[in-house]
Amino acid sequence: MKRTVIACNSEGIKENIFSNCCKKIDEECTSPKLIIFFSDYENLWYYAKKLKEKYPDTISIGSSTYTFFSSYGIAARGLTAIAINSGIECSCGQIYEINKNPNDYVEHIRKAVKELSSTDNTCCLEFSTAFSKTENLVLDTLQKGLKETNIPVIGGTASAGQNQRETAVALNGDIFINTSVFVLIHNLEGRIIYYNENAYKKTDLIFTVTEIDCDEQKVYQFDNKPASTVLSRSLNVEPEQLCDRLLSSPLGCIFDDKVYAASIDKVYNDNSISFFSRIYNQTKMTVLKQKELNTVWTQTAQYILSQIQNPSFVISINSIFRTMIFEKEHKLGDFVSKLLDFYENYIGMSSYSEQVNQQNLNQTMSLLVFE
Repeated sequence: MKRTVIACNSEGIKENIFSNCCKKIDEECTSPKLIIFFSDYENLWYYAKKLKEKYPDTISIGSSTYTFFSSYGIAARGLTAIAINSGIECSCGQIYEINKNPNDYVEHIRKAVKELSSTDNTCCLEFSTAFSKTENLVLDTLQKGLKETNIPVIGGTASAGQNQRETAVALNGDIFINTSVFVLIHNLEGRIIYYNENAYKKTDLIFTVTEIDCDEQKVYQFDNKPASTVLSRSLNVEPEQLCDRLLSSPLGCIFDDKVYAASIDKVYNDNSISFFSRIYNQTKMTVLKQKELNTVWTQTAQYILSQIQNPSFVISINSIFRTMIFEKEHKLGDFVSKLLDFYENYIGMSSYSEQVNQQNLNQTMSLLVFE
Protein backbone atom coordinates (compact mmCIF):
# COMPACT_ATOMS: atom_id res chain seq x y z
CA MET A 1 0.00 0.00 0.00
CA LYS A 2 1.37 3.38 -1.01
CA ARG A 3 1.48 6.12 1.58
CA THR A 4 -0.18 8.56 -0.83
CA VAL A 5 -2.23 8.22 -3.98
CA ILE A 6 -2.86 11.11 -6.36
CA ALA A 7 -5.88 10.99 -8.64
CA CYS A 8 -6.73 13.49 -11.36
CA ASN A 9 -9.45 13.50 -14.02
CA SER A 10 -10.90 16.31 -16.12
CA GLU A 11 -12.63 14.62 -19.05
CA GLY A 12 -16.32 13.84 -19.36
CA ILE A 13 -19.21 14.29 -16.96
CA LYS A 14 -18.71 14.73 -13.23
CA GLU A 15 -20.01 11.23 -12.41
CA ASN A 16 -17.33 9.62 -14.59
CA ILE A 17 -14.65 12.00 -13.34
CA PHE A 18 -15.42 11.04 -9.76
CA SER A 19 -15.60 7.33 -10.54
CA ASN A 20 -12.23 7.37 -12.30
CA CYS A 21 -10.56 9.22 -9.43
CA CYS A 22 -11.96 6.79 -6.86
CA LYS A 23 -10.82 3.84 -8.95
CA LYS A 24 -7.27 5.20 -8.79
CA ILE A 25 -7.47 5.70 -5.03
CA ASP A 26 -8.98 2.26 -4.42
CA GLU A 27 -6.16 0.55 -6.28
CA GLU A 28 -3.82 1.47 -3.44
CA CYS A 29 -5.93 1.76 -0.29
CA THR A 30 -9.24 0.97 1.36
CA SER A 31 -9.73 3.77 3.88
CA PRO A 32 -7.53 6.90 3.60
CA LYS A 33 -6.93 8.97 6.69
CA LEU A 34 -7.12 12.25 4.78
CA ILE A 35 -8.17 13.38 1.30
CA ILE A 36 -7.27 16.87 0.06
CA PHE A 37 -9.03 17.82 -3.16
CA PHE A 38 -9.55 20.69 -5.61
CA SER A 39 -12.15 21.20 -8.31
CA ASP A 40 -14.03 23.75 -10.35
CA TYR A 41 -16.53 25.82 -8.35
CA GLU A 42 -19.62 24.50 -10.12
CA ASN A 43 -19.03 20.87 -9.11
CA LEU A 44 -17.27 21.21 -5.76
CA TRP A 45 -20.52 20.33 -3.95
CA TYR A 46 -20.83 17.08 -5.87
CA TYR A 47 -17.28 15.88 -5.28
CA ALA A 48 -17.43 16.87 -1.59
CA LYS A 49 -20.66 14.95 -1.06
CA LYS A 50 -19.55 11.86 -2.98
CA LEU A 51 -16.15 11.68 -1.28
CA LYS A 52 -17.86 11.63 2.11
CA GLU A 53 -20.26 8.92 0.97
CA LYS A 54 -17.46 6.83 -0.51
CA TYR A 55 -15.01 7.31 2.39
CA PRO A 56 -17.18 8.05 5.46
CA ASP A 57 -14.36 7.61 7.99
CA THR A 58 -11.94 9.88 6.11
CA ILE A 59 -11.42 13.59 6.70
CA SER A 60 -11.90 15.28 3.33
CA ILE A 61 -11.04 18.93 2.78
CA GLY A 62 -11.09 20.90 -0.43
CA SER A 63 -11.44 24.17 -2.28
CA SER A 64 -12.76 25.54 -5.53
CA THR A 65 -10.01 26.81 -7.80
CA TYR A 66 -9.27 28.52 -11.09
CA THR A 67 -6.82 25.79 -12.06
CA PHE A 68 -5.60 22.69 -10.27
CA PHE A 69 -2.44 20.76 -10.98
CA SER A 70 -0.68 17.64 -9.79
CA SER A 71 1.88 15.03 -10.76
CA TYR A 72 -0.56 14.07 -13.51
CA GLY A 73 -1.04 17.44 -15.18
CA ILE A 74 -3.16 20.62 -15.23
CA ALA A 75 -6.88 21.26 -15.61
CA ALA A 76 -9.47 23.97 -15.03
CA ARG A 77 -12.43 21.61 -14.59
CA GLY A 78 -12.77 18.22 -13.00
CA LEU A 79 -11.21 16.83 -9.84
CA THR A 80 -7.78 16.23 -8.42
CA ALA A 81 -7.19 14.64 -5.03
CA ILE A 82 -4.45 13.26 -2.84
CA ALA A 83 -5.38 10.42 -0.51
CA ILE A 84 -3.01 9.95 2.42
CA ASN A 85 -3.19 6.40 3.71
CA SER A 86 -0.68 6.16 6.51
CA GLY A 87 1.86 7.95 8.64
CA ILE A 88 -0.37 10.78 9.79
CA GLU A 89 -3.03 11.64 12.32
CA CYS A 90 -5.30 14.60 11.75
CA SER A 91 -8.22 16.61 13.07
CA CYS A 92 -10.26 19.38 11.48
CA GLY A 93 -12.77 22.17 11.93
CA GLN A 94 -14.45 25.28 10.53
CA ILE A 95 -14.28 28.99 11.27
CA TYR A 96 -17.64 30.50 10.35
CA GLU A 97 -18.70 34.11 9.71
CA ILE A 98 -15.22 35.14 8.63
CA ASN A 99 -16.53 38.50 7.44
CA LYS A 100 -17.87 39.32 10.91
CA ASN A 101 -16.85 37.30 13.95
CA PRO A 102 -14.25 34.60 13.21
CA ASN A 103 -12.91 34.92 16.75
CA ASP A 104 -16.18 33.46 18.02
CA TYR A 105 -15.00 30.09 16.67
CA VAL A 106 -11.53 29.92 18.20
CA GLU A 107 -12.68 26.99 20.34
CA HIS A 108 -13.12 24.92 17.15
CA ILE A 109 -9.35 25.22 16.69
CA ARG A 110 -8.49 24.41 20.29
CA LYS A 111 -10.75 21.37 20.16
CA ALA A 112 -8.95 20.10 17.06
CA VAL A 113 -5.57 20.55 18.77
CA LYS A 114 -6.71 18.45 21.74
CA GLU A 115 -7.63 15.58 19.41
CA LEU A 116 -3.98 15.10 18.38
CA SER A 117 -1.54 12.95 20.36
CA SER A 118 1.23 15.49 19.71
CA THR A 119 1.72 18.87 18.07
CA ASP A 120 5.31 18.12 17.05
CA ASN A 121 5.82 17.86 13.29
CA THR A 122 2.33 19.23 12.79
CA CYS A 123 0.92 21.85 10.42
CA CYS A 124 -2.40 23.62 9.90
CA LEU A 125 -3.64 23.59 6.29
CA GLU A 126 -6.52 26.03 5.74
CA PHE A 127 -8.71 27.21 2.86
CA SER A 128 -10.89 30.31 3.08
CA THR A 129 -13.55 31.71 0.77
CA ALA A 130 -12.73 34.89 -1.12
CA PHE A 131 -13.74 38.55 -1.43
CA SER A 132 -14.58 39.27 2.21
CA LYS A 133 -11.17 40.88 2.87
CA THR A 134 -10.87 38.90 6.09
CA GLU A 135 -7.80 36.71 5.60
CA ASN A 136 -5.99 38.64 8.34
CA LEU A 137 -8.90 38.09 10.76
CA VAL A 138 -8.82 34.36 10.00
CA LEU A 139 -5.07 34.24 10.60
CA ASP A 140 -5.47 36.09 13.90
CA THR A 141 -8.10 33.55 14.95
CA LEU A 142 -5.91 30.62 13.99
CA GLN A 143 -2.97 32.07 15.89
CA LYS A 144 -5.11 32.38 19.01
CA GLY A 145 -6.36 28.82 18.70
CA LEU A 146 -2.88 27.45 18.05
CA LYS A 147 -1.17 29.52 20.74
CA GLU A 148 1.82 27.79 22.37
CA THR A 149 1.74 24.88 19.92
CA ASN A 150 4.28 26.14 17.34
CA ILE A 151 2.02 24.75 14.60
CA PRO A 152 2.62 26.70 11.37
CA VAL A 153 -0.33 27.83 9.25
CA ILE A 154 -0.21 27.41 5.47
CA GLY A 155 -3.23 28.06 3.32
CA GLY A 156 -4.94 29.67 0.40
CA THR A 157 -7.97 31.75 -0.51
CA ALA A 158 -10.32 29.80 -2.76
CA SER A 159 -10.59 30.89 -6.39
CA ALA A 160 -12.84 30.03 -9.33
CA GLY A 161 -13.14 30.57 -13.07
CA GLN A 162 -11.94 33.79 -14.68
CA ASN A 163 -14.08 36.83 -13.75
CA GLN A 164 -16.08 34.62 -11.35
CA ARG A 165 -16.52 36.08 -7.85
CA GLU A 166 -18.19 33.07 -6.20
CA THR A 167 -15.88 30.65 -4.38
CA ALA A 168 -16.42 27.84 -1.89
CA VAL A 169 -14.54 25.50 0.43
CA ALA A 170 -15.44 21.98 1.54
CA LEU A 171 -15.07 19.84 4.63
CA ASN A 172 -16.38 16.33 5.27
CA GLY A 173 -19.09 16.32 2.64
CA ASP A 174 -20.37 19.88 3.04
CA ILE A 175 -19.47 23.04 1.17
CA PHE A 176 -19.30 26.48 2.74
CA ILE A 177 -19.21 30.16 1.89
CA ASN A 178 -18.00 32.92 4.22
CA THR A 179 -16.00 30.21 6.00
CA SER A 180 -12.47 28.96 6.56
CA VAL A 181 -11.93 25.21 6.84
CA PHE A 182 -8.78 23.70 8.30
CA VAL A 183 -7.09 20.40 9.01
CA LEU A 184 -4.27 19.81 11.49
CA ILE A 185 -1.87 17.20 10.10
CA HIS A 186 0.60 15.47 12.40
CA ASN A 187 3.32 13.69 10.43
CA LEU A 188 4.26 10.45 12.19
CA GLU A 189 7.08 9.67 9.76
CA GLY A 190 9.24 12.78 9.83
CA ARG A 191 9.26 16.52 9.58
CA ILE A 192 7.07 19.05 7.81
CA ILE A 193 8.63 22.11 6.24
CA TYR A 194 7.09 25.02 4.37
CA TYR A 195 8.46 27.57 1.94
CA ASN A 196 7.07 30.67 0.25
CA GLU A 197 8.43 31.48 -3.20
CA ASN A 198 8.70 35.12 -4.27
CA ALA A 199 9.57 35.58 -7.95
CA TYR A 200 9.86 39.39 -7.87
CA LYS A 201 12.39 42.10 -7.10
CA LYS A 202 11.88 45.81 -6.56
CA THR A 203 12.49 48.58 -9.10
CA ASP A 204 13.27 52.29 -8.78
CA LEU A 205 9.55 53.21 -8.98
CA ILE A 206 8.72 53.70 -5.29
CA PHE A 207 5.65 55.37 -3.74
CA THR A 208 4.46 56.06 -0.18
CA VAL A 209 0.91 55.27 0.90
CA THR A 210 -0.54 58.43 2.44
CA GLU A 211 -4.29 57.71 2.69
CA ILE A 212 -5.92 54.32 3.16
CA ASP A 213 -8.93 52.35 4.36
CA CYS A 214 -7.30 49.34 6.04
CA ASP A 215 -10.46 47.28 6.51
CA GLU A 216 -11.44 47.69 2.86
CA GLN A 217 -7.83 47.12 1.73
CA LYS A 218 -8.13 50.30 -0.32
CA VAL A 219 -5.49 52.94 -1.06
CA TYR A 220 -6.72 56.46 -1.80
CA GLN A 221 -3.43 58.29 -2.16
CA PHE A 222 0.22 57.76 -2.98
CA ASP A 223 2.50 60.64 -2.04
CA ASN A 224 -0.57 62.75 -1.19
CA LYS A 225 -1.98 62.42 -4.72
CA PRO A 226 -4.83 60.26 -6.10
CA ALA A 227 -3.61 56.67 -6.18
CA SER A 228 -4.61 55.57 -9.69
CA THR A 229 -3.46 58.91 -11.14
CA VAL A 230 0.02 58.48 -9.64
CA LEU A 231 0.37 54.92 -10.93
CA SER A 232 -1.07 55.49 -14.40
CA ARG A 233 1.22 58.47 -14.99
CA SER A 234 4.27 56.63 -13.68
CA LEU A 235 3.54 53.62 -15.89
CA ASN A 236 2.28 55.67 -18.86
CA VAL A 237 -1.07 53.86 -19.08
CA GLU A 238 -4.71 54.83 -18.63
CA PRO A 239 -6.25 54.11 -15.18
CA GLU A 240 -8.54 51.44 -16.67
CA GLN A 241 -5.41 49.62 -17.92
CA LEU A 242 -3.71 49.45 -14.53
CA CYS A 243 -4.99 46.00 -13.50
CA ASP A 244 -3.69 44.41 -16.69
CA ARG A 245 -0.44 46.38 -16.58
CA LEU A 246 0.25 45.39 -12.98
CA LEU A 247 -0.51 41.70 -13.43
CA SER A 248 2.98 40.67 -14.48
CA SER A 249 4.69 43.58 -12.67
CA PRO A 250 2.63 44.05 -9.51
CA LEU A 251 3.09 46.54 -6.74
CA GLY A 252 4.99 45.33 -3.73
CA CYS A 253 5.18 46.43 -0.10
CA ILE A 254 8.72 47.09 1.11
CA PHE A 255 9.58 45.84 4.60
CA ASP A 256 13.25 46.27 5.50
CA ASP A 257 15.10 44.41 2.74
CA LYS A 258 12.12 42.28 1.64
CA VAL A 259 9.27 42.95 -0.77
CA TYR A 260 5.83 41.34 -0.79
CA ALA A 261 3.57 41.56 -3.84
CA ALA A 262 0.14 43.13 -3.36
CA SER A 263 -2.25 42.32 -6.21
CA ILE A 264 -4.75 44.93 -7.40
CA ASP A 265 -8.41 43.97 -7.24
CA LYS A 266 -10.19 47.05 -8.63
CA VAL A 267 -9.60 50.64 -9.71
CA TYR A 268 -12.47 52.95 -8.72
CA ASN A 269 -13.88 56.13 -10.24
CA ASP A 270 -12.65 58.16 -7.27
CA ASN A 271 -9.06 57.12 -8.20
CA SER A 272 -8.74 54.74 -5.26
CA ILE A 273 -7.41 51.19 -5.67
CA SER A 274 -8.39 48.08 -3.73
CA PHE A 275 -5.98 45.20 -3.16
CA PHE A 276 -6.20 41.50 -2.32
CA SER A 277 -4.06 42.04 0.78
CA ARG A 278 -4.06 44.59 3.58
CA ILE A 279 -2.02 47.76 3.06
CA TYR A 280 -0.97 50.07 5.91
CA ASN A 281 -0.47 53.83 5.97
CA GLN A 282 3.04 55.11 5.24
CA THR A 283 3.99 51.79 3.62
CA LYS A 284 6.59 52.11 0.89
CA MET A 285 5.41 50.41 -2.28
CA THR A 286 7.32 49.66 -5.46
CA VAL A 287 6.58 48.35 -8.91
CA LEU A 288 8.08 44.86 -8.99
CA LYS A 289 9.99 43.12 -11.74
CA GLN A 290 9.75 39.39 -12.35
CA LYS A 291 12.93 37.38 -11.89
CA GLU A 292 14.01 34.68 -14.33
CA LEU A 293 11.49 31.96 -13.55
CA ASN A 294 13.56 28.84 -14.18
CA THR A 295 16.21 30.17 -11.83
CA VAL A 296 13.60 30.90 -9.15
CA TRP A 297 11.99 27.47 -9.47
CA THR A 298 15.35 25.72 -9.30
CA GLN A 299 16.46 27.70 -6.24
CA THR A 300 13.22 26.83 -4.47
CA ALA A 301 13.66 23.12 -5.18
CA GLN A 302 17.30 23.20 -4.12
CA TYR A 303 16.33 24.71 -0.78
CA ILE A 304 13.54 22.19 -0.19
CA LEU A 305 15.74 19.22 -1.06
CA SER A 306 18.52 20.52 1.17
CA GLN A 307 16.05 20.26 4.06
CA ILE A 308 14.24 17.04 3.10
CA GLN A 309 16.11 14.84 0.65
CA ASN A 310 13.18 12.56 -0.22
CA PRO A 311 9.85 14.34 0.15
CA SER A 312 6.94 11.95 0.62
CA PHE A 313 4.36 14.37 -0.78
CA VAL A 314 4.00 18.09 -1.43
CA ILE A 315 1.03 20.50 -1.39
CA SER A 316 1.40 23.61 -3.53
CA ILE A 317 -0.67 26.79 -3.28
CA ASN A 318 0.09 28.95 -6.29
CA SER A 319 -1.37 32.43 -6.80
CA ILE A 320 -4.09 32.66 -9.45
CA PHE A 321 -2.27 35.68 -10.84
CA ARG A 322 0.97 33.73 -11.18
CA THR A 323 -1.05 31.03 -12.91
CA MET A 324 -2.50 33.60 -15.33
CA ILE A 325 0.95 35.04 -16.01
CA PHE A 326 2.34 31.57 -16.68
CA GLU A 327 -0.56 30.94 -19.06
CA LYS A 328 0.02 34.23 -20.86
CA GLU A 329 3.74 33.52 -21.19
CA HIS A 330 3.10 29.86 -22.16
CA LYS A 331 5.01 28.70 -19.08
CA LEU A 332 2.31 26.97 -17.04
CA GLY A 333 3.31 23.58 -18.42
CA ASP A 334 6.94 24.35 -17.61
CA PHE A 335 5.97 25.24 -14.04
CA VAL A 336 4.10 21.97 -13.49
CA SER A 337 6.87 19.96 -15.16
CA LYS A 338 9.48 21.64 -12.96
CA LEU A 339 7.59 20.58 -9.86
CA LEU A 340 7.51 17.02 -11.16
CA ASP A 341 11.27 17.11 -11.74
CA PHE A 342 11.80 17.52 -8.01
CA TYR A 343 8.70 16.12 -6.29
CA GLU A 344 7.23 12.79 -7.31
CA ASN A 345 3.91 13.29 -5.52
CA TYR A 346 2.37 16.75 -5.44
CA ILE A 347 -0.99 18.43 -5.72
CA GLY A 348 -1.78 22.11 -6.04
CA MET A 349 -4.39 24.83 -6.50
CA SER A 350 -4.55 28.42 -7.73
CA SER A 351 -5.44 30.83 -4.91
CA TYR A 352 -6.47 34.47 -4.66
CA SER A 353 -4.13 34.91 -1.69
CA GLU A 354 -1.59 32.75 0.09
CA GLN A 355 -1.44 32.53 3.88
CA VAL A 356 1.78 31.78 5.73
CA ASN A 357 1.53 31.99 9.52
CA GLN A 358 0.36 35.57 10.18
CA GLN A 359 0.92 36.91 6.66
CA ASN A 360 -1.60 37.12 3.84
CA LEU A 361 0.40 37.27 0.60
CA ASN A 362 -0.24 37.75 -3.12
CA GLN A 363 1.43 36.43 -6.26
CA THR A 364 3.57 33.89 -4.44
CA MET A 365 3.66 30.11 -4.18
CA SER A 366 3.64 28.25 -0.89
CA LEU A 367 4.91 24.70 -0.59
CA LEU A 368 4.04 22.35 2.27
CA VAL A 369 6.47 19.43 2.24
CA PHE A 370 6.18 16.17 4.18
CA GLU A 371 9.14 13.94 4.98
